[in-house]
Parts: sequence; C-alpha cells; structure tokens
Amino acid sequence: MKYSGFALLALIGLAIVQVAFIAQSENKATVEIRQEEYSGKEEALESRSADQVEVNETLVEVAHEVRKTLVIHRKKGQSETVSTVTGSVIEIQAPVSSGVQPMQFPDLSPAMVGGSAVYAGEPVTFAAVIENNGNGVSLDFNIKWVMDSSVVGYGSVRGIPANSRRSLQFPWVATPGYHNITLILDTDAHVNESDETNNHASYMFGVLESRLPDLLPTPISARIDGTSAEFESAVLNDGQTNSSAFNIRWVLDGLTVGYGSIGRIPSRSSSMENSRIGIEVERGLHNITFLLDADNHILESDEANNQVSLQFLIE
Repeated sequence: MKYSGFALLALIGLAIVQVAFIAQSENKATVEIRQEEYSGKEEALESRSADQVEVNETLVEVAHEVRKTLVIHRKKGQSETVSTVTGSVIEIQAPVSSGVQPMQFPDLSPAMVGGSAVYAGEPVTFAAVIENNGNGVSLDFNIKWVMDSSVVGYGSVRGIPANSRRSLQFPWVATPGYHNITLILDTDAHVNESDETNNHASYMFGVLESRLPDLLPTPISARIDGTSAEFESAVLNDGQTNSSAFNIRWVLDGLTVGYGSIGRIPSRSSSMENSRIGIEVERGLHNITFLLDADNHILESDEANNQVSLQFLIE
C-alpha cells in the first residue's frame, strides 16, 4: 500500500489521537476495575490489549511508509530526512548528505621520441615526454633508461601536476647494430597511481657502421743501397665520408725522422702525397714506422689502424 505525503501526515495524526484515546481509555478501565474487582476484570484487560496492538500496528505501518519514501528520495539524489520509530514516538533526525568525494590519483605515462638515423661513433639524443593524465599531483619519482637490457641511465624527476607534462632527454654515443631503448617511470614505485601498467615506453632503431673517415696506411716498401734507404707508403681513406687535412710522422727506432701534412682524401680513395722518405741509416737492425694523423686531429671510425711498421737490416 502506498501513501501520499498528505496521507502520511494524516496517519501520523491519527496515531497520536489513538494513543491519547487509549491512554484515556486505560484510566477509565482502571477505575472500573477498582470498582468491580471481581466482575469484568478479564474483559477490560483484553480490551486494553487489543487497542494497544492496533495502535502499534498503525505506527509500524506508518514507519514502513516513511522509510519507503526515504528510499525513493535517495534514488532521486535528494537530501534525506531519516525517521525512526521508538515505542509509540516517531523521531525526526537531521538530514544526511549523500555526496562522496572520489579519491584523486596521478597517472604517469611516457611517450618516446627517437633520434634520427645515426652512424657509429656519433652522439645521439633521445627525447621523451612524460604525461600525468590523472586527476592528482604526483610525488617526485625516479626513472631508468635501459639500452638492450642494460641500465645506461638513472635519475629523478620532480612531481608533475594533474593533466600536465614534462620533457626529458638522454645523450648516448652510437654503436653499430640494432638497438632497443626503454624509458621506465617510477622505477622504485614511490607514486601510487590509478594505472600502474603504463609506466614504460620503448624505441627501436638501427645504427650504421660509420660515416666517419677511416685512415690507414698501406704496407711500407723499402729500397736500400748501402747505408741509404728510401721508404714509401700510400694512405687509404676506407671510411664513408671525406677526411680533412692531417699530419703524418716517420719514426726510426723511436726517433722522429720525418714530419709533414697530407690534404683532404675523399671517401674510398687513396693518396701518395708526402708519404715517401729517404734517410741515411747506420749498419744494423732497425725499425721504421709510418704514423697517420699524428696529432689526432681527425675523428675516425677506427682509431687503432693509423700506423704501419717495417723491420729491416743494413749490412
């Protein structure tokens, strides 16, 4: 059974009147019992009990209807007025707020921006953007850069406000081959996030062997006449780019016996410029070395192949 607002008020009023009526009836019944102690006593008690039960049932029914009304209000998002029934009295309590503030968490995620195609030996910079897509401010957190399963960088990033971003860079000297670099956020789990599964980003790239010059001398040839000797070597640029000018040195038994310069050599080309020397040598066993880029002015893909030596005997 459903009651309207006016019907509920009418029922509550009726209940109060009935309570008053029963109380008055109880007083009257008590007088009658005293006057007739032995006659009609059981009938008066039964009448009183029946009236009390009727009042209680009416109050319980009213309370049920009030609670149903509260449930309807709650579903509609209205503020509530909670009512309770104690004995024969309906108690009205203060409204209860239904608004609940959701918890706010950050959500950190990286986006990797890789460098352009690079060659071995050249510097390359990897860039990344860190976004906080959550509705809470993040604490400071640590990051880790991993190259091919090896940690190559570790650092700290200041906290990022909600719906904000921050940029990072990581420098590296390229080595030939295919590589994978990964940026991991909050690597030590200092930040409680709404999503803990999106804290890393990776970038795959390849590095060519080289586009640097690579200077190397050819084997030394010797022509000896008595104590006079002439030595010659060519210079080859085996790199993928041209070289600039560089200095050369001839060394006999640890002492410099010749010094000069050679001009630019194109990629995959050779030069005989200033690569011949004639000297007087004493009798005995000797060692002569031809050294390219003697002052280390040229950045090369291979710095370990810049010299050649020859051992010879003067009789």
